[in-house]
Amino acid sequence: LIPLTPLLDPSSPTYTSTSHALLSALRTSGFLYLTDYTSLIPPSTLSHVFNHSAHFFARPQSQKDALACRSSIANRGYMRPGREKVSRAMTAEGVAKEREEVGEDMKETYEIGREGQKGNPQPWPDTLDQTGVEFREMIQDFFLRCKELHIVVMRAIAVGLGLEKEFFDKMVDVGDNNLRLLHYPATGKGAFAKGRVRAGAHSDYGSVTFLFQDARGGLQVEKLEGGWMDVEPRNGTIVVNAGDSDFGTLVQRPHPLNKTPRRRTASSIIPFPII
Repeated sequence: LIPLTPLLDPSSPTYTSTSHALLSALRTSGFLYLTDYTSLIPPSTLSHVFNHSAHFFARPQSQKDALACRSSIANRGYMRPGREKVSRAMTAEGVAKEREEVGEDMKETYEIGREGQKGNPQPWPDTLDQTGVEFREMIQDFFLRCKELHIVVMRAIAVGLGLEKEFFDKMVDVGDNNLRLLHYPATGKGAFAKGRVRAGAHSDYGSVTFLFQDARGGLQVEKLEGGWMDVEPRNGTIVVNAGDSDFGTLVQRPHPLNKTPRRRTASSIIPFPII
């Protein structure tokens, strides 16, 4: 458990020690729980984001499909269940074989990138109704809050590495981040046959990932000695894990989204800050 509060004030007497503790956690396990973040992301904000996410995924399929992601380069918009297969396979053939043998991922997502990037417009539901307008306003505000959180965490990593605090600023201040809203629909009997999971084991691209979970869980992480352990949801925490841009020192741990309750939906919100 790493508190965010000391990292918000570089003059805090525990700023440096907390920065080293954060880096140590990412070096040794690749995962940590971040606490005391409500000055940046209040509980009311997070609650509204989850509610808007749930409403979006409850929309008619035709409305969601009209906002579909059209380009893997842009990485913006809606992806329906079955479109994506997360895998540790290194080739398209390997992914196709795994999809055939095990099945596609059981999830749907909505991807958000920064505003104003030429050639990569964000498809928003704000033209559909007033709820869509409110959705856009809330998600854009949340995106900027997570961008600020990313800068704070990257400064702590820089201090832990013995670098100038602002070393990574020029790499992250534009906000080329990816925010994912995820929904894991209720499934039928036998959905998890043949080793099928909600999302296959993988590591994340980018610097670090922030995961906001609901109470239903399902995330697992590969243990150093082999096998898997649950990453239990903890109220008032953000799960942080190291991405593939490891700066030569952090640990990337493969993690699947396993069996959430079959007859209940589950949701998570994952900002992927990348540099």
